[in-house]
Amino acid sequence: MIRKVLKQAVNLPRLIFILLVMWAGFSIIMLAVRFYADIRPAFSASDLWRGEHLIISKDISPIATTGQLLKRKEKPSFSQKEMREIESQTFISDLTPFTASSFKARAYTANKELGGFYTELFFESVPDRFIDLEDEDWGWNSTRDFIPVILPKTYLNLYNFGFATAQNLPQISEEAAGLIPFKVSIEGNGTQAQFEARIVGFSDRLNTILVPLEFLTYTNAEFGETNPPVSRLILITPDPSDTELLAYIKASGYDYNKEQLNNGKARLLLNTATVIVLITGLFISLLALWMFILSSHLLLQKNKQNIHYLIMLGYSHKQILRPFIQLNALTSVLVFGLSLIPYFMLQELWRSNLKAVLSESALNDIWVFIGGMLLLLILGVINILSTSKSIKKL
Repeated sequence: MIRKVLKQAVNLPRLIFILLVMWAGFSIIMLAVRFYADIRPAFSASDLWRGEHLIISKDISPIATTGQLLKRKEKPSFSQKEMREIESQTFISDLTPFTASSFKARAYTANKELGGFYTELFFESVPDRFIDLEDEDWGWNSTRDFIPVILPKTYLNLYNFGFATAQNLPQISEEAAGLIPFKVSIEGNGTQAQFEARIVGFSDRLNTILVPLEFLTYTNAEFGETNPPVSRLILITPDPSDTELLAYIKASGYDYNKEQLNNGKARLLLNTATVIVLITGLFISLLALWMFILSSHLLLQKNKQNIHYLIMLGYSHKQILRPFIQLNALTSVLVFGLSLIPYFMLQELWRSNLKAVLSESALNDIWVFIGGMLLLLILGVINILSTSKSIKKL
């Protein structure tokens, strides 16, 4: 009886329009969440979501160069006070200095099959938490004569695609480079020592020749200076797009590699775009909800006299509300079902076009569906509560 009375006043075109608007908003929200979850692991592979590693140094001006040539000026370095000041900034979550070698070092090999090589070199060290690879051979103590070395990946690329090509030499893979042993000769403070060494990995983050911090602390004390000047700092910032960070670096006259902040800019763009899309989808969904509530109120007003008769016949408010609950449930089911069409179609589209950079997402589709159903449930409850309140006022 109630359904028949209310059905006569239902505006079908308006109901279909509300359904389409709600479907559009809900589809946008689900797709935004899915795209964000799919694209995020690609950035995680480059430490994008764990904070940006930024290397800074003091700017070297022509005047400073001239002063060093004339031996009237020391090389620019960071004092303990400056490092404490940088570390105290709210946009810096961690900081450590590069420990540099303060002795003469040479690397060489007498392997005839490899042709042999000899080169002067330097070492630097940072705590292990700043290094972007792990190896079981990494580490050192005074009982070891073996030095594990990490090289920048750019060094290997320069050799393979520059030097090796020009000199008609064989190119070397990362695995092959790790199999070549060599010797390191260290000299300073009137003493000399030799160590066995081998490359244990290549770093994408740090553009320097790395050795364990324990080794460099020991050799600096034995062959050089115990506390050599600090010329570079590596710091971690949670938000590399922070304008205060860039303003502070420029105001302090520090130098940095601007390319290091590209990941942070990409993260900012991704986060901003995702938030905008989610807000847009939510706004459209709320607009559809408002239209649904307004339509329900109009329906109630048109049937105000009929509802009074139904109440006089003994029908309760809950019984009158039941058709609205059923209509709301049917609408939610239709919206959810129809949203699966663009969800799977567009998801397949971007996955096929971006498969070279995408990895498996940690977010299963089932959790997206559960979140979507919860959102529809919340919107439905709001609509039912509003309709129930209107019925009681009649």
